[in-house]
Amino acid sequence: MKRIIVLLILNMVWPLQAYSFVDINGNGLSDIYEYIYFGGNGQKDGDADGDSVTNRDEMIWGTDPLNPQSTIPSPELHRDGNDLIIEWTGVAEKQYVLQESLDLITWIPIESGTRFSYVEKGYYNPDETNAVVKFFRVRENLIETDNDRNGLSDWEDALFEKFFGYNPSLIDTDGDGINDAEEFLSGSSPNKKDNPAVRLIVFTPLEAQ
Repeated sequence: MKRIIVLLILNMVWPLQAYSFVDINGNGLSDIYEYIYFGGNGQKDGDADGDSVTNRDEMIWGTDPLNPQSTIPSPELHRDGNDLIIEWTGVAEKQYVLQESLDLITWIPIESGTRFSYVEKGYYNPDETNAVVKFFRVRENLIETDNDRNGLSDWEDALFEKFFGYNPSLIDTDGDGINDAEEFLSGSSPNKKDNPAVRLIVFTPLEAQ
C-alpha cells in the first residue's frame, strides 16, 4: 500500500458544461435566482456583495450574492484510520464532480452526483516510504433534471422551496389562474395578476326564463 500525499486546490467556479435554467429576460441569470435575491433583474457580471465573485458564479455554486460571508468553499480533509474523507459544502439538487490528478494536467472524475463527500480507502500506510502525490478538485456538473416536469430545474424548485416553503408549481400566489412556476416560464410576475387569459373571461348570468 503506498502512502499518498493529498493536496487540494480550490473549487472551480465554472460548470463542466452548458446548462439550462429559466432565463426569459436573457441576462444569463436564473429568473428564480433573480426573483429571490434581487427582486427582479440582476447583472450576471456584477458583484452585489463586493466579495470579488460575480453574481453568475454565485448562482452556479448556490451562494448568496448579497452576503460576502457566503463564499465558495474548498474541500475539507478528515482522516478516519487509514482512510481519507473529502467533504465539501453542497446545495440541494446541484450535481458535483470530484476529480483527481497526479500532474494537474489530466483530471479523472472519481465521484459524481448530488453527494458532498468521498472516501479514499487506505490512503495512508506509515510503513510505506514511497509516496504518490494526488491533487483533488470539485467542479460543478449541473446536469439539469426536472423530475416533477414543471418546466423548472430541480435546483430552481429546491431554491424556491428553501425560501418560500412550497414548490412553485403548487401555488398561485397572485390568484390569476396560473401557478408560480408557469408565471416564471411565461415571463410574468407571480405577485401580479397579469395573466391575459384570466382577464378575457367574462361571466354572463343566464336570464330567467
